[in-house]
Amino acid sequence: MDDKLIEQLNLWHEKSKHRQIIETLEQLPASELTYTLKNMLGRAYNNVSDYGKALDILLSESTAGAEDPLWNFRVGYAYYYGKEYEKALPYFQKSAALGDSTAKNFEEWCVQELKNKMEQPPTNDGADLDKKWFDFTSQFVDKLSNNENDWNALSEHEQELAALW
Repeated sequence: MDDKLIEQLNLWHEKSKHRQIIETLEQLPASELTYTLKNMLGRAYNNVSDYGKALDILLSESTAGAEDPLWNFRVGYAYYYGKEYEKALPYFQKSAALGDSTAKNFEEWCVQELKNKMEQPPTNDGADLDKKWFDFTSQFVDKLSNNENDWNALSEHEQELAALW
């Protein structure tokens, strides 16, 4: 594996240049995408809120990742932010069991989300004000992420909404 490539990808990650990571790794032939590189690509897709693509990539390594706490965390993360809490929970539990302390927090949040879901009274029209607010504000968070966390790419109003999200 090219240590210089890994080092560069980590630098871009630290600078929130997730699109650059994606572009670089997507240009490589599939045969050169190692387990480590696929994990980094999955992380980059998670960081630009493309959870479906992250899952496609990460789950292609389910055998190799089964006992990897980081892989389990990243899969759980994609499910969690894709609002599939029941699917996220076992991955966070596995990651926590393998020693990832951050996964324990997400495990608790999944449980709380699932409890909240069960406790919500049905609505007449199926619309949920919290969901509408989340969907409305998350578009500005996505816009921020797509612009490599450059707040100046958002209007003042969009910045306020992204910050509230």
